[in-house]
Amino acid sequence: EVLTDFVELRGDRCFADGRTPTHDERIQLGQLFERHLQAERARVVRLFVDTLAGCIDEWQELGYPDESTLCSLALLVDRGRSGEIDAGVEGLAGAFDDQHVIELTGPTPPYSFAELR
Repeated sequence: EVLTDFVELRGDRCFADGRTPTHDERIQLGQLFERHLQAERARVVRLFVDTLAGCIDEWQELGYPDESTLCSLALLVDRGRSGEIDAGVEGLAGAFDDQHVIELTGPTPPYSFAELR
């Protein structure tokens, strides 16, 4: 979807007429993709956090296993509010098309929020 949304990421210019892009062009295209991916991830994280803010006590952004993951969060939620989280995430699903998968796992122990001293 990122390639569809950002015209300048389409390889039309680099790959026009079947030509092979130069090394510098490929690096520039990769850097541009990375900037757009980071911006899209930040937007999606903010959307989730803002929407669920009333239900969560704390949140942390987790690592991304690959470029297809737009949002990976650990949410600290009171057990009694898990239904609110479910409803909030279900409502967020409407903001995305069928190419996106929203996976909610848990509850799990709050390992992401433990501090070792």
